[in-house]
Amino acid sequence: MLTILKHLRQFKNRQVVINFYDDEELIKRDGFYFGEIDSKGSNLVFKNDSNLLCSLDLSKYFHFKISRDFKDYFVLSRGKRWVELYFP
Repeated sequence: MLTILKHLRQFKNRQVVINFYDDEELIKRDGFYFGEIDSKGSNLVFKNDSNLLCSLDLSKYFHFKISRDFKDYFVLSRGKRWVELYFP
């Protein structure tokens, strides 16, 4: 989890797009502006001031990948389920 946080904490006061996939099917997409990224237990937390905007349970994903194809693009995966995080 420290590796993930090291890379993602650099993003502040930005927009994020989060895509959730299950067996190659996009099942949910969310996009919003946030102030900072932090951790709480095993959760990756997106906040604006002290307001929680989104929380991802990192214990559900075993692998963390930084895309070499796209700038500021990250993938959390476990088997046929994965989450893509993109910071436009």
